[in-house]
Amino acid sequence: EIEEAHNWMYNLTEANLTPDKRPNWIRSYSFKEEYGLVDLSKESIRDLVFELVKGGPKAVAYH
Repeated sequence: EIEEAHNWMYNLTEANLTPDKRPNWIRSYSFKEEYGLVDLSKESIRDLVFELVKGGPKAVAYH
């Protein structure tokens, strides 16, 4: 079972300007924290999808 998922990013312009430096990766968010989930079980993901489809509060926040 997947325990967590994080989204990571880096500044592409900065990476292109300094090709000899490794990119400075920044964690932008945790999937569980962002969507208010206690876990990433199939049931939790299913419930999130249903809420998004029905236009619940999370759908409004992330539309």
